[in-house]
Amino acid sequence: MALRVAVTLGIPARLRGDGDTVENLARELAVSPVGLELLLAQLATIGVVERTDAAYRTTAFGTPLCPDVDPWLTTLLDATTAAGRSELAFVEMAHSVATGQEAYSRRYGQDFWTDATEHPQRQQCHRHSPPPRCHVSTTPDELDRLPISSRGLT
Repeated sequence: MALRVAVTLGIPARLRGDGDTVENLARELAVSPVGLELLLAQLATIGVVERTDAAYRTTAFGTPLCPDVDPWLTTLLDATTAAGRSELAFVEMAHSVATGQEAYSRRYGQDFWTDATEHPQRQQCHRHSPPPRCHVSTTPDELDRLPISSRGLT
């Protein structure tokens, strides 16, 4: 989750080059400096950022988490995109298996198609995705006619 939060906030891109202090970054992102320091410490532990004398900066290992380097990966990890939200809905898979109900609605309060229609800016994320087996423009009826293995669910 630390990677998702970092990408969603744009931290790896923001800390490229010389990096920045926790205080400056927290102010710029309008987040808690304490929470940000804890997140950056976790990211440093896994090698995404490194602590310098006065700041944090993105490492070579963390550079693929910048949208201009790997837009597909950052789109998938960003919790505000359709792809990122869909990924996070998998947390509800046990509920789906137990009840037969979709996970996305349980997590977000409405089905994927309604959410995509009401928030078209989330659909933009798919321009960076590799060619999927089904697209946001695929209607629920079209999706129901596809075999399970063609739905991108495998």
